[in-house]
Amino acid sequence: LYGLIQLNYKRALFLDITGRNDWSSTLPKDNCSYFFPSASTSVVLNDLINFGDIHRYISFAKLRASWAQVGIDTNPYYTGYYYSNSEWPGGGTQPTVIPPKSLKPEMVTSYEVGADLRFMENKFGIDFAFYTSTSKDLIVQVPIPQSTGAQQYLYNAGKIRNKGFELAAYYNVMKSKDFDWKVSATWSKNINEVLY
Repeated sequence: LYGLIQLNYKRALFLDITGRNDWSSTLPKDNCSYFFPSASTSVVLNDLINFGDIHRYISFAKLRASWAQVGIDTNPYYTGYYYSNSEWPGGGTQPTVIPPKSLKPEMVTSYEVGADLRFMENKFGIDFAFYTSTSKDLIVQVPIPQSTGAQQYLYNAGKIRNKGFELAAYYNVMKSKDFDWKVSATWSKNINEVLY
């Protein structure tokens, strides 16, 4: 189930809001339904503010920000004992993973803010973004003693965070009717942390 609302003011200020609910048969019945929303906004400053004489130098200026959550389920046939066919007629192979009783979906929460700036009739431009993404209730398989009759157990554990910066820039060296030469470069840095 998915819903989307899109709003704009003077084609300069934009707001998108979404909501989604999934029902997954790969999760236990009590936790099979999960909701995750998102929201993003952007503003084109050139269309909202009169830059006056500065407009000759600033061709385009856009600021943006977003927040989103995403739910993730797991592979099928983990919520119960499902026997697979064996090479012997009428036989079956016991599953190696103990079915989880209270497994929840993974949830990823992300934030991003950024800016897109272009100067001197789009001859030079930069795009900057800062982001962070946190994943919690990771669905992991852990080994267990084979005396239990299985090899692994599936459960929710851990919290991981990714955050970083990205900076892209370009310079239009030459542009004509028949030839276009643009030089661009990108720098980025990402930090990955296991919080617990």
